Amino acid sequence: MVGPKIAQLLVIALPSLVLAFAVFMGGYAVSVTADDKNGGTVFWWLAAACLVLLVMDAIALLVVLGFDYVARNRYGGNRDDELE
Repeated sequence: MVGPKIAQLLVIALPSLVLAFAVFMGGYAVSVTADDKNGGTVFWWLAAACLVLLVMDAIALLVVLGFDYVARNRYGGNRDDELE
């Protein structure tokens, strides 16, 4: 079973990575407009890394929620009732 703290971390990371991706793409647009090619390259790679992390986070969240669903159905409903 996967702990709820891991699921919370993945859920919180999802919009944070979307925001970071938007900020880095904005920085890329500003630096390209200002003819700063080195800065544009850095912002481009940071945005690409953010996008990769965003996809990995979404897949990990899907896997965690899938494991939680399987665990709940395997043990017959709500796990919280069994723990008390």
